Amino acid sequence: MTDVNAMSSTEKIERGATAVHQVGLQGAAIDALPAGAVPGTRAEAYSMQTRYAELEGQPTLGWKIAATSEAGQRHINVEGPLGGRVLADRVQVDGEAVSLSGNSMCLAEPEFVFVLGTTLPPRPNPYTLDEVVAAVAALHFGIELPSSRFTDVTTAGALQMIADNACGHRFVLGPAAKETWTSRDLAEVSMTAEVDGPAGPRTIEGVVTCTFVD
Repeated sequence: MTDVNAMSSTEKIERGATAVHQVGLQGAAIDALPAGAVPGTRAEAYSMQTRYAELEGQPTLGWKIAATSEAGQRHINVEGPLGGRVLADRVQVDGEAVSLSGNSMCLAEPEFVFVLGTTLPPRPNPYTLDEVVAAVAALHFGIELPSSRFTDVTTAGALQMIADNACGHRFVLGPAAKETWTSRDLAEVSMTAEVDGPAGPRTIEGVVTCTFVD
């Protein structure tokens, strides 16, 4: 029997990442990570996420941010945004049918996708908004199809959510914006989403077709 109190941080990271990976393979859900595998810090949580991506065997093509608004943070009971990975085999093309089999959330979230033309390496002081915008080479539209390995994302907590890749699952990359834009323009965007076909309550099984129009 493993003494969870004697586990090193490295062992905890491996145990937690393996649990997230295996639960995902099974298409199942858990209430919480196993004893001794719950990250105690954000550093441990992100290390667990990094190890999870390694176990998935997929490169990271991009990054997603969950809970960017205060309303979103209140909804899942976290105190700030959570970063997650967009893995290579989870990216779909515009108009492609995407299976929702095993997706516990069955949500479609329209997104702005920023393609960086300049690397922003880690540094002690945060980048300013102007610096980040200046590094963007292109703006695309996208649809995120999140999912979680937890039965209830409102009780999992920020650290377990980070280990769970911040609900990162499938992503549809749409076309690039045809007009110039500023961060102020994007803050003022309003939108509507329509279901082209049968609609009903959320279910685990199903297929969604994601299509972008001008």
